[in-house]
Amino acid sequence: MEWVRQQRPNSKWVVDLVTNVTWFAWKIRDHPIGRGKYLPHYLVENRGITPLDRNIRRGNHDNLCFFRCLAPYNGCHTNNLERDTKHYYQQYREAGLAKKKFHGVKLSELDELEKLFEINLDSGAQSRPHPETR
Repeated sequence: MEWVRQQRPNSKWVVDLVTNVTWFAWKIRDHPIGRGKYLPHYLVENRGITPLDRNIRRGNHDNLCFFRCLAPYNGCHTNNLERDTKHYYQQYREAGLAKKKFHGVKLSELDELEKLFEINLDSGAQSRPHPETR
């Protein structure tokens, strides 16, 4: 919509309707959540953002991205990030959710993780209560 608004000849023109738009969507099934090998430089160097990839910088790809994000979300300090990450991963294993060979948390597991850690992972539903509290 913004691109179309920028193409108008002058400010007297108003965008009323956009037609012939094509949207492509793909379902992602059982794909581990996380990120690629390296964060972009502008994120790593931004003092307002705390990158949670200390182990990954040293070459240790442990697939614990979800738990590394969960720790600060639950109030843990980033100085104790690895200890708290392992604590949450251990809870996940003890709940019987981890497979023998761990490749990371998959999208299909998010509902179980919401219940286990009592959090709401559906970003579009901040005001909606968790299903078990209704």
